[in-house]
Amino acid sequence: MERPKVLVVDDELGPRESLRMILNRQYDVATADSGPTALEHLASNPVDVMLLDIRMPGMDGMEVLRRAKHLRPDIEVVIVTAYASLETAQEAIHHEVAGYLVKPFGKEEVLEAVAKGLQRRVRSKRPKEEIRRLVEQMRALSKVSSKVGVPLDALREAARSVGADGYAFYLWGPEADFQGEGFPRFLAEAVAGRASLLQKPWSHIDVEGPLRKEMEEAGLEVLVSVPLQMGEKVCGVVLWGWRKAQGLSPMEGELLGALGGQIALGITYRRMYRELEHRTQELRRRVLQLDLLRAISTAVLRHLDLETILEEVSENLMAGLYEEARVVLDGGKTAREARERPEGESVQRLQPIWVNGQAVGHLEVRSSSPLEEGERELLTLLSEHIAIAIQNARLYEEARRSRAYLESLVQNAGDAILTLAPQGTIRSWNRAAEKIFGYRAEEIVGRPIWDLIPEKVWLRKRERVLADGGASRFEVTGRRKDNSQIDLEILLSPMGEGAGGDLSAIIRDVTERNLLREQLVQSEKQRALGVLSGGIAHNFNNILAGILGYAQLLQMGLPDGEPFKKLREGLKTIERAAVEGAAIVRRLQDFTRGRPERPFEAVDLNAVVRDAVAMTKPKWKHEPSSKGLHIEVRTELGEISSVHGSCSELTEVLINLIFNAVDALPNGGEIRIRTWSEGAWVGLSVADDGVGMSEEVKRRVFEPFFTTKGPKGLGLGLSVVQGIVARHGGTIEVQSKEGRGTAFLMRFPVLHEIHPASHPRPGWGEVCPIRMLVVEDDEGVQGVFREISRRMGHHVEVVPSGKDGLKRLSEGSFDVLIVDLSIPDISGWEVIEKAKDAAPDVPIILCTGWEVEKSPEHLQAQGIQAVVPKPFQIGDMLRAIEEVLGRDYISKK
Repeated sequence: MERPKVLVVDDELGPRESLRMILNRQYDVATADSGPTALEHLASNPVDVMLLDIRMPGMDGMEVLRRAKHLRPDIEVVIVTAYASLETAQEAIHHEVAGYLVKPFGKEEVLEAVAKGLQRRVRSKRPKEEIRRLVEQMRALSKVSSKVGVPLDALREAARSVGADGYAFYLWGPEADFQGEGFPRFLAEAVAGRASLLQKPWSHIDVEGPLRKEMEEAGLEVLVSVPLQMGEKVCGVVLWGWRKAQGLSPMEGELLGALGGQIALGITYRRMYRELEHRTQELRRRVLQLDLLRAISTAVLRHLDLETILEEVSENLMAGLYEEARVVLDGGKTAREARERPEGESVQRLQPIWVNGQAVGHLEVRSSSPLEEGERELLTLLSEHIAIAIQNARLYEEARRSRAYLESLVQNAGDAILTLAPQGTIRSWNRAAEKIFGYRAEEIVGRPIWDLIPEKVWLRKRERVLADGGASRFEVTGRRKDNSQIDLEILLSPMGEGAGGDLSAIIRDVTERNLLREQLVQSEKQRALGVLSGGIAHNFNNILAGILGYAQLLQMGLPDGEPFKKLREGLKTIERAAVEGAAIVRRLQDFTRGRPERPFEAVDLNAVVRDAVAMTKPKWKHEPSSKGLHIEVRTELGEISSVHGSCSELTEVLINLIFNAVDALPNGGEIRIRTWSEGAWVGLSVADDGVGMSEEVKRRVFEPFFTTKGPKGLGLGLSVVQGIVARHGGTIEVQSKEGRGTAFLMRFPVLHEIHPASHPRPGWGEVCPIRMLVVEDDEGVQGVFREISRRMGHHVEVVPSGKDGLKRLSEGSFDVLIVDLSIPDISGWEVIEKAKDAAPDVPIILCTGWEVEKSPEHLQAQGIQAVVPKPFQIGDMLRAIEEVLGRDYISKK
């Protein structure tokens, strides 16, 4: 027995040989490594089943499929692919492929696919062979019928041969018929009614027999009857009659019997021919219906657009069966059940269409002939297929809308959303990604992800995601199209089964968030520093108040003359140190609490530069020289306007920056200081050619407590610098590259107009004795107040606690009350509040080492006429007393 023939088409040797080895035992297997080779084989060799790879270089599998079906329409094709898609599936359905094999495949899958293909081939050939056989039978029977001839012709010839005067044949049953000449029908019916006459091959009847009356009426003396037998049943009779009595020889009787048998055979053949013709027409109709159903089913599967499907259904119905056909979707208003009605010479049928138990419309056909039951079944089946098409179209539309919605979400998302191949190739790109990275989709799709983030980070995170099967969130520094760096937060996750190992990446630009977070951290550090510095400042100011006060008191009591010159200079130095210490404490508080509203003065930045360079000379010249190094400071001072600020604070800024520049020159080098005018601004820069900064250091350089100097550094220098510059309404910027030095660029607003307040220092003899009550717990400050009152001739009473102060205020008479905020038992604020009730006419001066953050209006409302911060100069305290009491009051005393 000849084995089925299989053709394997695959451009890869491995799969091709694997399929050949699996199939070789059961089938005759041929192989082809390309589409043209396969078509050449098909053109000259019969093939039952072809296994066809979809993806091949040159002519792809779908083109081979189309041409193969054209060459051999009856070939069965099994698609072999690892990349199934909706387009290839639709094309395969259109060409009626036998099945799919998805790589990688097993032996059993291959054998089962080929076996199904062969079974499908046999089934498709069977109806065609049956039709061909029926046609051949019809042709043969037609030839037999033409030989037998028409029964009347045979009867006429027989009657002539035996001299009969009449002849007829009579059939009963489904094909009842009577034909004859010179022989009445009633006589034939009478013969048919005599069963005894039908049991013999032929019967001779004369007028004296059982049919005498009928024969006399017919005018016949003798008749011969031959029964027509088809199978085991008698379905008719052949008759000859004579008007004159005569006998028939046995040979003539046998001849008439044989002739009747031939006529019966001819009639049988004619009946069989008609039955066969009817069966053929029915089969042809059934094949047509099946072809129609297949075409419509293919349309349902091939198309997803409902309008296209319904159009194909109508066209196929009108081309094959009906005068008119259409599908009406009216929500079931016209027909909710099948019905037929005549319309002229045509018949109309309405077949309802139901989807999920709900009538949505109907299939309407018009036929020129009555509908058969098979057609009704076909229309019912078609309505079900149309229902499936409607449902599919709805699902497709829902899927299309969902896809469009999801695509809209992806495209309009605030985060970049990418899909990535397992090896890192970018497959898709949304608008947010374009905004974040600067690439258009056509520029970046197809390129590797490490064009955006470091390759090592990608590989490490990808392996983790693929190994765990879950998502991974991480932060990384990315790169934009212009090579600028950005902070990214990435959520990398697998896309699930059916995605071929692809991954999705949701990317957020967190550069601004990280900057805000860093600013928040810095703000928290500053707040902590403020809390810390507040307590330190209070204690330090108390100490400085004693030092400053006694230094000034000693100078007041020191005689003039050369012997006391050095002593006076020493006391001046102590006074300056105390004042500068107080200024440093204030600047620390200003940095941590914000810029206070203190009067500034006109400052020449060029003078500040010269002073700072001179003051730092030991740091940048002498100290490096002792180590064999050389550092040079160059200044380039332009013509500039004055700025509004504090000379000591701006000097501190320059000192800090010069010190930092020296630290950045471990092997020596150059420091350049420059000033220039820039419209309404004055510029100041300090640059070095030292080691420079990394991006991380540059980003954190102004953070409090951040230092690169190890244990030696406090991390406060540049943060204080930034605070002072900000307090002066200026800006500061750092420019640096590792190995290429650093430059700090500052800009300060030009001074426009100042209205200085004139506060002449009161002379020692210009005031009259007054009574002061001082609430102060620091012994050094207490001593300063006592010494002032002694020197000035005032009466002062100092108490160390708030309760003692309130008690003395209620008992005695005082001109002024001076209160510290931080005292034992109760706070200074409580003392002030109760003092207003106890002695409302006594003015109050607040003298404290704490920073007072309340407005003058608020202080005035609390009964405080003046605030003298510690450490205070004696002149400032006397001036405050004079202001709250008034010169007239003091003069009257």
